Amino acid sequence: MQVSHVKRRHHGTYDDPSQSRRQATVHYTVPNGQGDLVQVCRGTFSEIFSLTQKKIQLLTEKKKKKGLTTFKETRGNKTQHRKFSEEVENQVVQHIQTFPREQAQN
Repeated sequence: MQVSHVKRRHHGTYDDPSQSRRQATVHYTVPNGQGDLVQVCRGTFSEIFSLTQKKIQLLTEKKKKKGLTTFKETRGNKTQHRKFSEEVENQVVQHIQTFPREQAQN
């Protein structure tokens, strides 16, 4: 899937081209087995890769915004809000060490 700028704009009710809804053209391509890429329609592209229309739309929007072909995984990269400070952890360890201990006899 390649995203490129619109080569030719049709007349519309807008004065500035940036007001047009269509800002990019998407070309869907698949390999033909001989090392070449063949351009196909969106329906064929979605059937080959088992992608829904919504998934293709999301991928297209991401490519328009970032221009990247690969995406960084951002799930799970959150800081833990319930993590205890080192001081609190030391207090817990010291409290546990105050309990009487017995050595195991063999």
